[in-house]
Amino acid sequence: MAVWAACLALAAGCSASSAGRCPPAASDPTCPDAAPSFAAVVDPQVFQVSCVPCHNPAGEESKIPFTSYQQVSVWAGEIHNQVFESCAMPPAGAAQMLTDVQRQTLLDWLACGAPDN
Repeated sequence: MAVWAACLALAAGCSASSAGRCPPAASDPTCPDAAPSFAAVVDPQVFQVSCVPCHNPAGEESKIPFTSYQQVSVWAGEIHNQVFESCAMPPAGAAQMLTDVQRQTLLDWLACGAPDN
């Protein structure tokens, strides 16, 4: 029975160990007056810190590298799903979890259409 409950928790996306770190995203996120800059803020403060350690050509997630805007932008919708809906990324136990500020920055950038700015 415990195994079944664990499988259901994992299938739901937020395991008990990650539920506290994954507050729900706004149901209708809106773009702030100015989109966060990908080059100056989103990439260096979010992707390079929390994603690229695994999502790089030599990392665990080498099939989905996030080392350039072009690579990230292809996955923008799935990034939103994995970070804000299923709470699967970053995975529990990752070396660098997203802070509330990083989560908001990422959400704002995605709500603005994930611009290359």
